[in-house]
Parts: sequence; structure tokens; C-alpha cells
Amino acid sequence: MGIASGNVSARLYYAPRYFGQGSHVIYGEINASQQLVDRVRLLAHGGVLRSNGEGAYGLRPDRHILDASAGVALDFDQFSVQLSWVGISSANTPYPATALRSKNSAVLILSRSF
Repeated sequence: MGIASGNVSARLYYAPRYFGQGSHVIYGEINASQQLVDRVRLLAHGGVLRSNGEGAYGLRPDRHILDASAGVALDFDQFSVQLSWVGISSANTPYPATALRSKNSAVLILSRSF
């Protein structure tokens, strides 16, 4: 469920089996963007994940995990390129697909609308 107004949105999610595991989580996020010039936007994101503390993939994750990102987007006719710096408050919660333990990183996204 969520709300949006102008360039700001907020959403709340519930997952009864997070990544197919036995833990349930609630995740809340706020996203914002600000147009700088014709095709350039600043991006910001903040989120908090609250879990029941049951470990998935052999880990004992933190019960509250914060994540945030800040970046810039370049919009073209059918494409968008985003470069963001993404950080997380815990190194004990790797994504299951990669098992990376870095707390922050640059992320480059190329997307196409159709």
C-alpha cells in the first residue's frame, strides 16, 4: 500500500515468507526525485526493514535494517540511466543471490520503457 504526491512517494510492504524463507518482514520506504534540468533528475530513497529475527540462508540478521540511496538519472526518449550510491546499516544481511557483505556500493541501472 502507498501514497504519492508530485515527486514524493511512500509505500509499506509485508512479506509473510521473505525470499521464500520462514521469516516475515515489514518494509517501509520513501522515494523522492527532483528535476534539475530537462532530462536530469536527482533521486533519493530511504527505507527500513523490520523482521521477526529468524535467520535465512544461515544468517542471524538484525531485526531493523536501514537502507538509503542518492543518485542522478538521465532520461532519454525510451531509456533511462541511473547512477546511485546505495548503503545499508547491516553487513549481516546479504542478498541471497549474491551473498555480498558490502554495506554500500555504486549501482548503475539502464532501463527501457515500452
